[in-house]
Amino acid sequence: MKLKKVIICSGKVYFDLLNAREKLKRDDVVMFRIEQLYPFPAKSLIKELKPYAKNANFYWCQEEPKNMGAWFSVRDYIQWTLDTIKAKNNEVSYIGRSPDASPATGYAKRHQHEQQEIINEVFN
Repeated sequence: MKLKKVIICSGKVYFDLLNAREKLKRDDVVMFRIEQLYPFPAKSLIKELKPYAKNANFYWCQEEPKNMGAWFSVRDYIQWTLDTIKAKNNEVSYIGRSPDASPATGYAKRHQHEQQEIINEVFN
Protein backbone atom coordinates (compact mmCIF):
# COMPACT_ATOMS: atom_id res chain seq x y z
CA MET A 1 0.00 0.00 0.00
CA LYS A 2 1.29 3.42 -0.94
CA LEU A 3 -0.33 6.00 1.27
CA LYS A 4 -1.31 9.12 -0.64
CA LYS A 5 -3.18 11.37 1.75
CA VAL A 6 -3.79 12.00 5.40
CA ILE A 7 -7.10 13.77 5.90
CA ILE A 8 -7.74 15.63 9.15
CA CYS A 9 -11.29 16.76 9.76
CA SER A 10 -13.96 17.34 12.36
CA GLY A 11 -17.66 16.60 12.42
CA LYS A 12 -20.00 14.86 10.03
CA VAL A 13 -17.77 15.07 6.94
CA TYR A 14 -15.65 12.32 8.51
CA PHE A 15 -18.52 9.84 8.24
CA ASP A 16 -19.22 10.83 4.62
CA LEU A 17 -15.54 10.25 3.81
CA LEU A 18 -15.43 6.97 5.72
CA ASN A 19 -18.48 5.72 3.83
CA ALA A 20 -16.97 6.75 0.48
CA ARG A 21 -13.63 5.11 1.34
CA GLU A 22 -15.39 1.83 2.13
CA LYS A 23 -17.45 1.96 -1.09
CA LEU A 24 -14.35 2.74 -3.16
CA LYS A 25 -12.30 0.09 -1.32
CA ARG A 26 -9.44 2.56 -0.90
CA ASP A 27 -6.66 2.00 1.58
CA ASP A 28 -4.34 4.80 0.47
CA VAL A 29 -6.19 7.55 2.38
CA VAL A 30 -5.99 7.76 6.17
CA MET A 31 -8.47 9.91 8.07
CA PHE A 32 -8.35 11.45 11.52
CA ARG A 33 -11.40 13.02 13.12
CA ILE A 34 -10.68 15.65 15.74
CA GLU A 35 -13.49 15.73 18.28
CA GLN A 36 -12.39 18.81 20.20
CA LEU A 37 -10.78 21.75 18.43
CA TYR A 38 -9.97 23.77 21.53
CA PRO A 39 -7.73 23.18 23.24
CA PHE A 40 -6.23 21.71 20.09
CA PRO A 41 -4.95 18.15 20.65
CA ALA A 42 -1.45 18.87 19.28
CA LYS A 43 0.38 16.20 21.33
CA SER A 44 -2.08 13.50 20.26
CA LEU A 45 -1.87 14.62 16.65
CA ILE A 46 1.93 14.42 16.72
CA LYS A 47 1.69 10.81 17.89
CA GLU A 48 -0.91 9.91 15.24
CA LEU A 49 0.72 11.67 12.27
CA LYS A 50 4.35 10.73 12.92
CA PRO A 51 4.12 7.34 11.10
CA TYR A 52 3.06 9.21 7.94
CA ALA A 53 5.70 11.95 8.07
CA LYS A 54 7.86 10.55 5.26
CA ASN A 55 5.29 9.69 2.60
CA ALA A 56 1.94 11.42 2.99
CA ASN A 57 0.41 14.70 1.93
CA PHE A 58 -1.65 16.31 4.67
CA TYR A 59 -5.06 17.95 4.26
CA TRP A 60 -7.70 19.62 6.38
CA CYS A 61 -11.17 18.76 5.08
CA GLN A 62 -14.40 20.51 6.03
CA GLU A 63 -17.87 20.80 4.58
CA GLU A 64 -18.39 24.41 5.64
CA PRO A 65 -17.24 27.21 3.33
CA LYS A 66 -13.53 27.97 3.73
CA ASN A 67 -14.21 31.22 5.59
CA MET A 68 -16.67 29.69 8.07
CA GLY A 69 -15.41 26.35 9.32
CA ALA A 70 -12.43 25.56 11.50
CA TRP A 71 -9.77 25.94 8.76
CA PHE A 72 -8.44 29.32 9.87
CA SER A 73 -8.22 28.24 13.51
CA VAL A 74 -6.65 24.79 12.95
CA ARG A 75 -4.22 25.34 10.07
CA ASP A 76 -1.47 26.86 12.24
CA TYR A 77 -1.78 24.05 14.78
CA ILE A 78 -1.60 21.43 12.05
CA GLN A 79 1.33 23.24 10.42
CA TRP A 80 3.14 23.30 13.76
CA THR A 81 2.48 19.56 14.11
CA LEU A 82 3.94 18.87 10.65
CA ASP A 83 6.99 20.98 11.47
CA THR A 84 7.42 19.11 14.76
CA ILE A 85 7.31 15.66 13.13
CA LYS A 86 9.56 16.94 10.31
CA ALA A 87 7.08 15.87 7.65
CA LYS A 88 8.60 15.58 4.18
CA ASN A 89 5.50 17.14 2.62
CA ASN A 90 5.41 19.87 5.20
CA GLU A 91 2.36 21.87 4.12
CA VAL A 92 -1.23 21.35 5.15
CA SER A 93 -3.67 21.90 2.29
CA TYR A 94 -7.39 22.63 2.31
CA ILE A 95 -10.19 20.52 0.86
CA GLY A 96 -13.70 21.91 1.15
CA ARG A 97 -16.13 24.48 -0.13
CA SER A 98 -14.93 27.82 -1.46
CA PRO A 99 -15.43 30.93 0.69
CA ASP A 100 -19.04 32.08 0.71
CA ALA A 101 -21.29 34.67 2.34
CA SER A 102 -23.72 31.98 3.49
CA PRO A 103 -22.97 28.84 5.51
CA ALA A 104 -25.36 26.75 3.39
CA THR A 105 -26.50 26.72 -0.22
CA GLY A 106 -30.19 26.55 0.63
CA TYR A 107 -30.76 23.78 -1.92
CA ALA A 108 -30.44 20.12 -0.98
CA LYS A 109 -29.36 19.04 -4.49
CA ARG A 110 -26.67 21.71 -4.65
CA HIS A 111 -25.44 20.77 -1.19
CA GLN A 112 -25.22 17.09 -2.22
CA HIS A 113 -23.37 18.05 -5.40
CA GLU A 114 -20.87 20.16 -3.44
CA GLN A 115 -20.46 17.40 -0.85
CA GLN A 116 -19.72 14.92 -3.65
CA GLU A 117 -17.11 17.31 -5.06
CA ILE A 118 -15.36 17.35 -1.65
CA ILE A 119 -15.40 13.53 -1.53
CA ASN A 120 -14.08 13.34 -5.11
CA GLU A 121 -11.21 15.69 -4.27
CA VAL A 122 -10.25 13.61 -1.24
CA PHE A 123 -10.10 10.40 -3.25
CA ASN A 124 -8.57 11.72 -6.51
